Amino acid sequence: MSTSVSTVEASSSSPTDHHQDHNSLKQQEEHPTSSPPDASTHTNNMSTSVDTEDQTTFSDTRLSVSGEASQLDVNLDFTPHQGDVSATTATTITTETSSNATNQVKEFFEKKDPVVFINERDVIKEYKMNVKCAANVRALDPTPILKTQTVEVGKDAQNHPIRRRADFKDYLVDGMIDKEGDAKQIYTAYDAFRLAAEKYPNRECLGVITEVTDSQTGKKSLGMKFETFSQVKEKTLDLGSALRNLGLAPHYHVGIYSKNRPEWQITSEACHTQSLVTIALYDTLGEESSVYIMNHGEVVALFVSGDDVFSKNVLKWVNQCEYLKFVILFKNHENPNYDQDVQKWKEEFKTKTKDSVKLFTFEEALQLGSGEKRVPPTPPRSVDIATIMYTSGTTGMPKGVMLTHLNIVSTVAGVHCNLMRINETDRVVSYLPLAHILERVAEMAFLQVGGSIGYWRGDVKKLKDDIGIIQPTLLPAVPRVLDRLYDGINDQIKQKKKIAQMIFNKAYSQKLKYMQQHGVEVKTPILDALVFKKVKQAVGGRLRGILSGGAPLRKEVQQFISVVFGCPVVQGYGLTETCAGSTIQIPYDFSTGHGGCLLPCLEIKLVDVPEMNYSNKDNNSGEICIRGPNISLGYYKEEEKTREVYDEDGWFHTGDIGRWNPTGTLSIVDRKKNIFKLAQGEYVAAENIEGKLSKANYVSRIWIYGDSYKTFLVGVVAVNGLKLLDWAITNGKVSHQGAVSAMSEQDQLQNLEKLCADPEINKMILKELERVGKECKLLGFEMVKAIKLIPRDFEFYPGCTTPKLSLVRNKLRDTFQKDIDEMYEKTKVN
Repeated sequence: MSTSVSTVEASSSSPTDHHQDHNSLKQQEEHPTSSPPDASTHTNNMSTSVDTEDQTTFSDTRLSVSGEASQLDVNLDFTPHQGDVSATTATTITTETSSNATNQVKEFFEKKDPVVFINERDVIKEYKMNVKCAANVRALDPTPILKTQTVEVGKDAQNHPIRRRADFKDYLVDGMIDKEGDAKQIYTAYDAFRLAAEKYPNRECLGVITEVTDSQTGKKSLGMKFETFSQVKEKTLDLGSALRNLGLAPHYHVGIYSKNRPEWQITSEACHTQSLVTIALYDTLGEESSVYIMNHGEVVALFVSGDDVFSKNVLKWVNQCEYLKFVILFKNHENPNYDQDVQKWKEEFKTKTKDSVKLFTFEEALQLGSGEKRVPPTPPRSVDIATIMYTSGTTGMPKGVMLTHLNIVSTVAGVHCNLMRINETDRVVSYLPLAHILERVAEMAFLQVGGSIGYWRGDVKKLKDDIGIIQPTLLPAVPRVLDRLYDGINDQIKQKKKIAQMIFNKAYSQKLKYMQQHGVEVKTPILDALVFKKVKQAVGGRLRGILSGGAPLRKEVQQFISVVFGCPVVQGYGLTETCAGSTIQIPYDFSTGHGGCLLPCLEIKLVDVPEMNYSNKDNNSGEICIRGPNISLGYYKEEEKTREVYDEDGWFHTGDIGRWNPTGTLSIVDRKKNIFKLAQGEYVAAENIEGKLSKANYVSRIWIYGDSYKTFLVGVVAVNGLKLLDWAITNGKVSHQGAVSAMSEQDQLQNLEKLCADPEINKMILKELERVGKECKLLGFEMVKAIKLIPRDFEFYPGCTTPKLSLVRNKLRDTFQKDIDEMYEKTKVN
């Protein structure tokens, strides 16, 4: 393919000026990188000539692209900067190795078709959405809008009302101002961290749990060790320079395959310094999904933890990655033989992998860009892709969601407007996967204001201890984690003497009443000191807020955790395509059963779904559609799938069914896609029914199934182990003295397996499901008529849940097909 490219001269503007013009791609700065030798340079335009018959482009389906907005923006500079890796003597990398690797990267990308990147500012202008940077968003007080949190700002062509947050009805937030009265506007992830590092150079930034020695007593214990913002910034600049010196140019794709750790965040920020695109892989992914993402995402360099993730996974499938040129190992600090293992792996790497793939350690990579080998940053623009997040879909292969810097910063700005005024004294514990956009956004929100991040040790059994050591002030969570906290605390209370239980229950009821009357931040110092202090100390004693996302949180769990920890527990709703954020509950709002108020970076409309009896007119409900500067560009190299959910007016169709509440908050009530038809012609909304039935006693989760040739539903129930064992001990089904939590995991599992096979237990839980179904006013055909009990959650059955713990329905059907057939065969329904 012949391609001629015209580039522009680098602008002299500072990185913080990148977003000042909101009108046209013509007026955006280009990357300050050198042009290919044969490229002609123009200072007055960004015209690009490409052979049209060979051109492969991504067309943003949110706007019909034509004219200047569709002009090409690509960088084809493959020449390493000064300080070429071959000049270093600090590592074992040879000149030949570096040169060959760089040439191979260059050769591959020269063959790639260029990609058209659409100016998001033009898209926003076309939608006629007034957007601007939020000034001093952390000082906003959402209290006045508690009674009317969202308002209608117009209607679409089909007369569906469009709503925004009440105090942002006139504009949407798409960026941040560094501080009040300061002209430093933030529109990229690069600027967000860079400005924070300049403002808070000596503050704690990224920390790990390690053994520390008390300076006075000499006693050793587990504590925190932090790197400062300044230290982290230097590493990001070194690592970004190293990647450029290895031949990676802006827009190349860099993979990260590891549990959460400081090096994960450092690698991400390093990529921002050179306009590289990150692609995250869950460390739990199997070979098929990993190889697919590596190839579909065209990953050139892969950062991976130097443990089983590398030795049992990457080594196994590295040769299947057609674009991979470099593998960089994060050090395993818990392995005393790590250095020896690295040497062994390097030898194994040479014999098992293609010669074109080179293996470095993280420390070696840092040296490749340090000192004289460091190169100037290549700051991204707001419209550049920052990351491609592969969603772990419940059907088929994952889709790569393209998120720009503007998407991410808009969401962070919106979070600052809704949450607990995060500031430089705050600390968050990092344990939710960084391969999920929720954790990425949460960590950026903290770093942008000078907050610190404490990383867990990666072992779920140590998570509770890790939280206590890290002493976070804010805790992102998913309902499964909070459910376990809820069950664990209640189990411990049940083992106390009757008088202690009575005191706790009385104190709980009194504090809950105070919170309901006066708000979640009401002070109850006496009750806290006498009853709840030990519970709060278990999570470090500094916690002042919990954000729950990923799935609905039960009312009793939300209220209980708020009371015993003495802080707001707020729910949020969002998707990868919305950069994690759509709604977040205002901290002062103690009501439950909803996803909260809209973030001020977006607007929402509910589209009627008549086949499911959802409409704005009848019940203020419909499919949730979202639009704003936080909405992603679409799916990488999946134009058809993009068009399925992104319409021409810029709305992203979520497939979720929402309902507006009287206060203007949004509740998620159903799922449009998980609908199937029974033999009698009745439609069944699976997730809606499962959500209601999961409230039943002894039930942790339920998956329901309906055969289209049958007239009734069956289900598989993952039992609530602690509750069922407690009942079984009380009723003589299990012989055990003391608390259930004191029983070994092996004994718990063995006892639960026996209980799940007991027909009497099956009948009892089925009766409980029937009771809850009637309370929730389920129709007759929505009631489950037969169940299979399993002792552990669906996540322990291979492939049955996504990394976000969503149910994979086709895999569940395959896994339990024999049980389904048996239930249908044995169950007679009148």
